[in-house]
Amino acid sequence: MEERSEGRVEGRVEGRAEGAELLAKLLKLLKADGRTDDIELALEDKGTRERLYKEYHLE
Repeated sequence: MEERSEGRVEGRVEGRAEGAELLAKLLKLLKADGRTDDIELALEDKGTRERLYKEYHLE
């Protein structure tokens, strides 16, 4: 049972790291495109963030 618990923790850590990397990529692209208003929206609103991920093909 302990191995399963450790695996879940590792999975969550990896998922968080991947999510952080994806957000960083999105923010860099938005900055490069001069979309500063969208940067703030992406940080504040999950729906906007998901729409922008699709727009920039970051899924």
